[in-house]
Amino acid sequence: MKNIFRLFLLLSFILCSKHQLIGQWVQTNGPYGGRVLCFGFSYSKLFAGTYGGGLFRSVDGGENWTESNAGLTNPYIRAFAVSGKALFVGTFGGGLFRSVDDGENWTESNAGLTNLMIRALMVSGSNIFAGTYNGGIFRSVDGGENWAAVNSGLTNLPFGQ
Repeated sequence: MKNIFRLFLLLSFILCSKHQLIGQWVQTNGPYGGRVLCFGFSYSKLFAGTYGGGLFRSVDGGENWTESNAGLTNPYIRAFAVSGKALFVGTFGGGLFRSVDDGENWTESNAGLTNLMIRALMVSGSNIFAGTYNGGIFRSVDGGENWAAVNSGLTNLPFGQ
């Protein structure tokens, strides 16, 4: 009987805990431009990168979203990173874009990139890294102005990269 009571308490705890976690999610007003693949945060602004709808920005904690695509020539946003006051988005096929005005305007930042299919971005100190689809890793040491491959030691890069 004790074991049945313990099992009942355990199941009750699991079910109650699960219900509380589900109850914490609230739907927001967008973005509705495609599948969301990445998020970013910079100076109280939230950013959501979509696959096909471009980039969206929220200034009210995600309650409402507006497009932030001025200068973006590719709406397939795969990655987002912040380096100081510069924002970076990686697109699937259009390379990298940089904004220095909180995402109002974007400019291409592809000098040195040999692969424009960006899958991931990361900032470490003054280094910005871009992981590509089948093209390895690139690094910028000058705020995204120029990029160089840093694939030494990486194995299994396809197509002889």
